[in-house]
Amino acid sequence: MTTSRRVVVASADRLMREALPFLLRDAGWEVAAVAADGVMAMAAVARAEVDAVLIVNGLQRPSPGDLARELQRRWPALVVVVVGDLDLDGALPTDEPLAGVLLALETSATEPACRGEADPPRWIEQLASLTPRERSILKLLGRGLTMEEVAVELKVSDHTVRTHMQKLYAKLDCHNRLEVVRFATRHGLVTGE
Repeated sequence: MTTSRRVVVASADRLMREALPFLLRDAGWEVAAVAADGVMAMAAVARAEVDAVLIVNGLQRPSPGDLARELQRRWPALVVVVVGDLDLDGALPTDEPLAGVLLALETSATEPACRGEADPPRWIEQLASLTPRERSILKLLGRGLTMEEVAVELKVSDHTVRTHMQKLYAKLDCHNRLEVVRFATRHGLVTGE
């Protein structure tokens, strides 16, 4: 890629704020800022020269819809992609694969001749396939908790955690807990809190 495209990531979900910058960088985006709410996102856009804002997982102060409208009012050329706000026209559903989110950013931010680049790497699709509960378990495992401690933390049975672990093994193509934690670390999901 000859030019770097800059994006602000806004999400109430801390795991998404930590993981999306790695995923977007691999797709050719420079992450100018990460915001935990709409006010921070608006301030980041005002400070930095950016091409797009990616809003994921229901922000507060203002709502995703209000934030998207205000961003487009102030900066009409700015690309705004919202994931998860079903009341907002044009928003992508929460279960939208990462490839679809990247396509929404690409479709809006590039000339037609630049569209249709290669699919994102397999690990991006793997991470995008995780449910919120699986992401929570992955994060807790990455912090060093045992499966029993994860069960206590999430107030679920050991059996439920084992079931989610089996799904994580299948989705991430891992064979044991250590491989799952290594996968999460390698792809920026574990920050060593």
